[in-house]
Amino acid sequence: SRGKKTQAVNELREAQAVIQPLAEKHNMLKEKLELSRTRYKSMEATVERAKKELDKQFRKHNKFEEEIDNETGNLTAIESMQRNAQRRIESDRERVEELEAAMARFPEISDVEKRKR
Repeated sequence: SRGKKTQAVNELREAQAVIQPLAEKHNMLKEKLELSRTRYKSMEATVERAKKELDKQFRKHNKFEEEIDNETGNLTAIESMQRNAQRRIESDRERVEELEAAMARFPEISDVEKRKR
């Protein structure tokens, strides 16, 4: 019985000697798994923040692009109005020149008044 007890103790020690490195490795791998999970969650949160920021920047881009398109349209309209106004000025200038030329053919009012007297 004493021999069986000694044999059992020796077998237990041998089993513990085999199990201990495996248990240590298991614990180390468990810690690495937890660390990996923590990193994954952190990276996932970073990706979510980046996605939200990207969406925000796309909305800004679209808003500014729309504003630029509107202002470009306004600028085109202003340029068109400016060209039309310039044409009217030229037309009015020509008409003034024609009227001045026509008036030049007539005597001055002062000359007409002198003749009346």
